Amino acid sequence: MCAAKELPTLTGARYKTRKRDEKVKYDAESFADTVISKLNETDGSPEALSSVLAKEGETLDYRRYAESLLEILIAGGILAPGGKVESDPPSSFCVFSATPTVTGLKLYLQVLTNLLRRYRYLQKQVKDAVSKVINYLKAFTKSQRQCLAIYTALCITEGILTQDVINNLFLNVLCAEHLMKEDLGLSFTIVLFRTWIEEKGIINVGSVLRKTKLENQLLNILPLSKRTEENFDKHFTEAGLHELVTFRKAQQNIRIKKKLKGEIDDYLENETESSIIIDHIQEVLESSTLTEVHTVTLLWKSVMDTGDWSKVEGQSLIDQLEKHLEKYSSLFDPFCERGTPQLMLMREIQSYCAKSPVFINLFPRIILHFYKKDLISEQAILKWYKDAFLPDKKDTFLSQMNKMVEWLKTADEESDDDHHGQ
Repeated sequence: MCAAKELPTLTGARYKTRKRDEKVKYDAESFADTVISKLNETDGSPEALSSVLAKEGETLDYRRYAESLLEILIAGGILAPGGKVESDPPSSFCVFSATPTVTGLKLYLQVLTNLLRRYRYLQKQVKDAVSKVINYLKAFTKSQRQCLAIYTALCITEGILTQDVINNLFLNVLCAEHLMKEDLGLSFTIVLFRTWIEEKGIINVGSVLRKTKLENQLLNILPLSKRTEENFDKHFTEAGLHELVTFRKAQQNIRIKKKLKGEIDDYLENETESSIIIDHIQEVLESSTLTEVHTVTLLWKSVMDTGDWSKVEGQSLIDQLEKHLEKYSSLFDPFCERGTPQLMLMREIQSYCAKSPVFINLFPRIILHFYKKDLISEQAILKWYKDAFLPDKKDTFLSQMNKMVEWLKTADEESDDDHHGQ
C-alpha cells in the first residue's frame, strides 16, 4: 500500500502588518476626555482655548473625531441620542455655559472661527453638528436653548453656516414635529432672528432669505394648528420683530402682484370683458394686503404691454396710443376714486415714459386723456407738479406739463371769480 502523498506547505518569511495599515480603534470617549481636560485647565479666554485646541490638534485626529470635537465646543461634551451630555465632567467652557447674550456668545464664536481657520476641513462638519444639536432642543435648559439660538445666528452672520445649511435649518430641522411641540422651534427662531437683525439689519436678513427662497416659507415654523398669517404676525410682533413681519408682508405683496399681473395679462390677451377683470382684481384686493395703489400700477403695465409700439411713429403712434387707452380706460375707473392711486398712476406713467424714447414726449397727452376720463384729478396733477414727481427726467416732464398746469390754475381762478361774483 502506497504511503499518502505529503501535502505541500507554504514556506518563507512572514510579513508584519504595516503600522499605517493597522486599524485604530474608534474611541470618541477618550478623545473627548483629553480635549475637555485640556480646555478646563485654561482660564476660558478665547485666546487660551484656541491655543489649546491648536496644540492638541497636532496629536489628536480632529478629522476623525470632528463630530465629537464640535459637540464639545457647543454642548460641553459628547451628546447621547436624545441630547444628554455623556462626558463627565463636561467642559466648563462651551456655548451652553456662556451668558445668553451676543457679547457672551461672540467669545465662543471667536474660538470656532480660529479653529476653522486652522482646520478648514471642519467647515463641512459644522452643518451636521449644529443641526444635530438643534434637533435635541427639548433636552436643554431655556438658557442653553437661547445660547444655541444666538450662537447659530452669529454663525450665519459670519458666513460659517452657508445658504444650503440655512435652507435646511428652516425647512427641515426647525420644522420637525417634535420641535413644534411646546413651541420650541418657534422660540428658537425668534431669538435667532432677533440676534441676526440686531447684528446685520433687516436688509441683510431679507437678502439671505430671498437667496435661499425662504421668504415665503417662514409660516412653516408654526405648528399646523396655528399656521395662519395672523398668528405669525402676532408672535413675531410681540417678540419685537416688526421689521421681519413688514418684510414678509412686502414679499407676499410681491408674489401676489406678480401673480395678478400675469392674470391681467392673460385676460387682456384673451379679450376678456372689463367687468370680469375688475371683479377678479377686487376679489384679490379683499383677500390680500394689496391696495388700489398697487392695482393702478399693475393695470398700467399690463395695458401698455399689450400694445405693439415698435412699428409706429409720429401721428400714427399718437392715434394708436389714444385708441389703445380709450379701449382700456374703464379698467382703471373703480380704482382711481381717491387721490393717492391717481398720484401713483401719474408717477408710474412718468417712470414708463422716462424709460421709453417712444413715449418720452407723449407724457402730457397721456395725462390729459386720463384727466378727461376723470381718472386723474386736477388736485393730483397739481400735487405731482409741485413736489410728487419722480426725479428721473423731472425737468423734461415738468417742462412738458407747464401749459396744462397753467391752464388748470387759470380755470380754477376763473371758477373762483364766478363763484364770488354770484
